[in-house]
Amino acid sequence: MKKNSIIFLIMTLIFFGCTSGEVKNSQSGETKEEYYILKGINYVREGNYTKALKEYERAYQKNENNIITLKEIARTYVKLGEYDKGIYYYSRALKIDGKDQESLRNTGYIYFLKDDLKKSLTYINKLSPEGLNSETIKLKAYLLYKDKDFKGAYKNFKQILVQEKQLDLIYYKIYAELLNDMGKKEELRIFLEKQLEKYSSERDFIIFYSYAVGEYFGEYAQGEKEIKRYIVSYGGNDSLYMTLAYMIYNQKEYAQAESALKLVSYRERYNKDYLELEERLREKI
Repeated sequence: MKKNSIIFLIMTLIFFGCTSGEVKNSQSGETKEEYYILKGINYVREGNYTKALKEYERAYQKNENNIITLKEIARTYVKLGEYDKGIYYYSRALKIDGKDQESLRNTGYIYFLKDDLKKSLTYINKLSPEGLNSETIKLKAYLLYKDKDFKGAYKNFKQILVQEKQLDLIYYKIYAELLNDMGKKEELRIFLEKQLEKYSSERDFIIFYSYAVGEYFGEYAQGEKEIKRYIVSYGGNDSLYMTLAYMIYNQKEYAQAESALKLVSYRERYNKDYLELEERLREKI
């Protein structure tokens, strides 16, 4: 689930393409080539990637070494799911400028989308400090974690998460796993409690926090307490009721867990997590 969330984020990051202003600034005076690029950008904004490609290819025929054209073609192919073609055109851009940060970064992103984590990390590592935005640093930390380089992952997470001003549950979950794997339980606890102070009114964080204190510290009663506090203050929903039932189940209060599970709406009762917990309760009651 975490990887799917990261993929969604990466797809968003890749499609921050160049602006029409950048195209105009890259050349002195409008040319046919520039005209085709601008038309392509407009088609991308409309979501018409096939037409955008046709315009970019016309620009490419005018000048095969225009790095903006190459990057726009690459980005559009990725949007169409043709990752290998995207890599090819980014590689063409890198032959023109081997230090082009966007091409290096997006090539790393594409290899991640292709599930080639080692090549993804190779390209991310080629970025200069100026080419590393916050999301790229977090991706690098994740890649290092998957590569079992816990110290490297920890260093990168610490670098960015201490500066983070917005809730980022995708990486909070990975960072919590990392701290647990490294045996840094006290640091994990401090991290969770500090975030709780900031995000006590954020439903998704409260669910994450409750699972974290339960799974990592066995403190399911604390998880139950926070879920109940949130429901009383802000109201409940199916995700909260499911989490509440799970917290109570793990305290072996099976009748109470069953009562909490009954709060889940009928439309969610075919959910995999619901069915699994329901089956567990049948075996206990």
